[in-house]
Amino acid sequence: MSTDSRVKYYEGFLVDSEREVPAEKAQKARRYSKAFYGSAERLEKVEQYEEGKLRRVDYFDVTQDNTLKTEHAQRHGQVPFVTHRQLSRTKGFVWKAVHVFTATGELSEVTTILQDEARCEWMELSADASRKVSRIAKYYWESPEDLKYSFEYDGEGKLLEVQDVENGERASLDEVRASVPDVSFFEEGLRLPKPLAGTSIPT
Repeated sequence: MSTDSRVKYYEGFLVDSEREVPAEKAQKARRYSKAFYGSAERLEKVEQYEEGKLRRVDYFDVTQDNTLKTEHAQRHGQVPFVTHRQLSRTKGFVWKAVHVFTATGELSEVTTILQDEARCEWMELSADASRKVSRIAKYYWESPEDLKYSFEYDGEGKLLEVQDVENGERASLDEVRASVPDVSFFEEGLRLPKPLAGTSIPT
């Protein structure tokens, strides 16, 4: 982490400008976050506190988990932590990886996320430490502010459920087929959107 970090505090665990509060107020809240920013306001690290106790640390733009694991243990002891990194950028999409570690530093979960340029998530693959996928989720956005449908699949890519987010009700693929422009993307969990045809999911 850079030496010229700026620190901001947020009420709750969501790092959002609308939730930013003075340090004194945050530290009195039951839950608060302490965020560290580097140059160009780039988020580097977030510490989450509950009842005054550090419960989790998130690190961003991580290149090497093993090096960070040692530094984290030296600085924070046995506290769970999460690393975030960008895997690739292609054709207007970004692949990201989120690695979840236990308090003893063991990798417990790996999530691979596909986002568009508006930072809307299109696809999310949840896997265990051995990278075996257990769940896949996909999302259809009518606009960057309006999530319309969510789709859930098993680890093999079989569609399990469609949710109409706006109405809070279950739906079927047939019911939403006419509303989504790239229906083939939603028919099978491991299928990529048309702009990424011919590419593969990074690991």
